[in-house]
Amino acid sequence: MTAFAALVTSSLILITSMVGYVYDLIAKDYKHQKNGFEKIDNSEDSEAHYRLGIIYTKKLLIDKAIGEFKESLMLRPDYQEAEEELQKALHLKGK
Repeated sequence: MTAFAALVTSSLILITSMVGYVYDLIAKDYKHQKNGFEKIDNSEDSEAHYRLGIIYTKKLLIDKAIGEFKESLMLRPDYQEAEEELQKALHLKGK
């Protein structure tokens, strides 16, 4: 695979993930409006931030990855995988 093809493939993967994330946000907003702003489980939002952090880590966008893992943990403090990935990202950054 050429470098260009690899770049295009990884870009498409990132775009696909972001579209899915935006779709989830829109769907949640609709649920809030439809159901009178009932409480929605934060674990789904936490998972979305975690997955985005993984993507950023793979693309070596470490600062963005750290932000996503922190956001994931703010929504779900007991999310062990997000904590582990945050520690890995901080280590990569040299903190």
